[in-house]
Amino acid sequence: MSSNPSVQRIVVESTSALPIQSVASVQRYTEGLPRVCAYTLRELLDDAERSDAAVDTNKLDRCICAHLRFQCHNLCAELFAVDDFENSQNVRDLIVANLRTPPYHQSLRLQPLVWGRLLSKILPFDHKVYELLFHALPTIYWHANFKCPPHFFPNAGLPILMTPTGDHLQTLFKAISKSLFMSIGNILLKGCDDFEDQDSVSYHDSTSQLSDPDDSRVQLLLSMAGSSSIHRMNALDSSPETFFRAVLLGIMAYMGVKSDIINQPKGSMSPVPLDNNRSTVLRLLYMLVSSEEYHVGNDSMCIKDQCLTLIIFFRVLNCTYPHPEYNFSAELTAKFVSIAFQDDAWLSGPEMGRFSIGEAAELVIHLFEHSFTMNVAFAHFVDKQLFGSFSISRSSDWDLSTIIGTFVARLSSGELDPLIQQRSLDYLHEHGSLHTACTVLIVNNNITALRQLTLLHCNDPVWPQCLQSLQEEEHHLQQLFGYPKEWITWCIADLKADIEQNWIKLATGVHSSGMTHDMRPVQEDNEQIKSAWSKVKVLPPLLHWVRQHHTREALSEEVELV
Repeated sequence: MSSNPSVQRIVVESTSALPIQSVASVQRYTEGLPRVCAYTLRELLDDAERSDAAVDTNKLDRCICAHLRFQCHNLCAELFAVDDFENSQNVRDLIVANLRTPPYHQSLRLQPLVWGRLLSKILPFDHKVYELLFHALPTIYWHANFKCPPHFFPNAGLPILMTPTGDHLQTLFKAISKSLFMSIGNILLKGCDDFEDQDSVSYHDSTSQLSDPDDSRVQLLLSMAGSSSIHRMNALDSSPETFFRAVLLGIMAYMGVKSDIINQPKGSMSPVPLDNNRSTVLRLLYMLVSSEEYHVGNDSMCIKDQCLTLIIFFRVLNCTYPHPEYNFSAELTAKFVSIAFQDDAWLSGPEMGRFSIGEAAELVIHLFEHSFTMNVAFAHFVDKQLFGSFSISRSSDWDLSTIIGTFVARLSSGELDPLIQQRSLDYLHEHGSLHTACTVLIVNNNITALRQLTLLHCNDPVWPQCLQSLQEEEHHLQQLFGYPKEWITWCIADLKADIEQNWIKLATGVHSSGMTHDMRPVQEDNEQIKSAWSKVKVLPPLLHWVRQHHTREALSEEVELV
């Protein structure tokens, strides 16, 4: 920056004509420019006071405008709102700049009334403003049972919700989420024609006995979800989400399928009747996941959006009764599995807390649970030897524990193809696989899954070897995860007791429900497991008792006494 006052004044006056969106970059690369603006403005005002000559009002206006842009952002924005002759491009640039800035980095705060006035000046919204405002809408707007609260209608600008904080200075995001979302939502409902194209997936079905949705919000969401142009749009600077993902989250909010639905116990949720809204949403989601653009390596839809589309489909399907009939071919289910296990995203861990489930992990769980996908999912898991992908440092992640728990539960359900079930059992009872499964379940205190695991092949000779290695790693696990010293010891001892008790019941013919039996002779297994147990450092009390009471009759009498 030149030290010549004349040059400085020329630069200051020139910056008054800059678009709003360029002010920040000029200020960043021109050190001291705001200070020079303030100094130049003060000089002009002092000159006007000292002399009787007429003031050059045009020059003064330019300096005031430049000063407001660099130093008084709030006042500048308020002047834009009340000036009927202000260039709408400046207002648009101001709105876009704030919507593209993450909420926690925003500094400009105005009353919702002023924000509403500014937004009304750039109607109708262009494509970019439409997308940014859609991202800013709170999820409550999409809830099916949302009731519109009372509004205040100013003389100019957008209607505003009557809230206790309606006159407070707020960022644009907060003003939208608290006071303006209904007005903006109603405007967006009328302006979605730009997103429809010839390649869009249509949700209409002339053969269905149910009518199309009558809620305009659902119609908007489904039209946008089926738009291939929205599938190709990249994420914004202010949000990690793509436009398509924001649309999917709106559908999820309307359907009431929250992210914690995967943690709900089976049968705890009442099924929702299949109405026209659910039927249409499921139909569109099925058409999306079965379309040609839905596959690994597709450039028009990122892998995270593909995962979320399938997750929402499963969530809505799980809580809907009766289930619509869909054709899940072997090719389609194989595509689902390849997307779920792509790039090991299911091993990455959740982002929202200790007991949350990551999206990729949730998708794997859905594939294990559904009858039309479980065989392909289990076969893929075994073929790729995926227990070897688990990291010991991430054993405390709840999503991995839930995946293993689902894997074990489905193995004992009897729903798998017998050949795939046997292959999966054999793979699970390899030493490395069993050790990994036990470690993850122990450090997550997943007692239910541990006990189901001991019921599968309690007489497998790999169990003593697995327990021996767990004993040797007690201290390491305690240090790695910060558990009390007795915790891991107690879990391993409890696991031993369950295995021994189940083995006794198996040997005596007293079987627990859900126990999966080997096809090998019982006597052969007894000899193998006795030999293996003898290598464990501490002889289990129950096994010592078994050796003393080795006859089936003695075992039966003791079990009856218990």
